[in-house]
Amino acid sequence: MTRPWHVIAPGDVGKFYQLAACLIFKNGAAYLKEWLDFHRLVGVEKFFLYNNDSSDEYEQVLAPYIAQGIVTVHDFSISPPRVLENLPALRALDRIH
Repeated sequence: MTRPWHVIAPGDVGKFYQLAACLIFKNGAAYLKEWLDFHRLVGVEKFFLYNNDSSDEYEQVLAPYIAQGIVTVHDFSISPPRVLENLPALRALDRIH
C-alpha cells in the first residue's frame, strides 16, 4: 500500500535538499505565494505541500512553483478528529497538555 508520505516525486529521486519544508494547507491560495516566496528567501529549497480538500484556486498559485520543481503537492484529506491520528507530533503534544 502506498501512502501519501511515501510517494517521492519523479523529479526528486536521488536529490538531496539542504532545507525542505512541509505544510498542510486548506484554502490558503491567498497566502501561499507570499509564504513560499518568503521561505525561499530564507533558504528553503523544496516544499512538500499537502492539500486538505481546498476549494479555492490554489492550483493557479502553485503552478509556477510546481513547473520549476520547487513544490510537490499531495492530496491529503483529514478531518479535525483525525489530525491527531495522522500527526504523531501533535499526538505527543496532546499527551503533554
